[in-house]
Amino acid sequence: MSDPKFRDHQLRELIPLASAVMRENIEQVAKWGIQEHTVAEWAVITEEEAGELQKELCNLHFALQRGAPEREVRDIQRRVYAEAIQTVALTLKVAEMMGVPRDA
Repeated sequence: MSDPKFRDHQLRELIPLASAVMRENIEQVAKWGIQEHTVAEWAVITEEEAGELQKELCNLHFALQRGAPEREVRDIQRRVYAEAIQTVALTLKVAEMMGVPRDA
């Protein structure tokens, strides 16, 4: 089976995605507390989260390439979704720490 293309949906599902990000934020704060790190530390933390997302995307690619059963593909897609939400929650926190630009 070839690796199918996944088309950008232009954030048409932004409201449920934003809700998922807010739930993830609550879970992160419950797990880690309010965090305070240097810029370099935030860079390492965001890179680690992005790496987890990249790993699951690669897992999905190779599962599709070998024609993995639908159940396995769906499980990996759920992990991709979860990692993407975790990464977005963290990177939005970084954006928030930098402040909203006055010209935005």
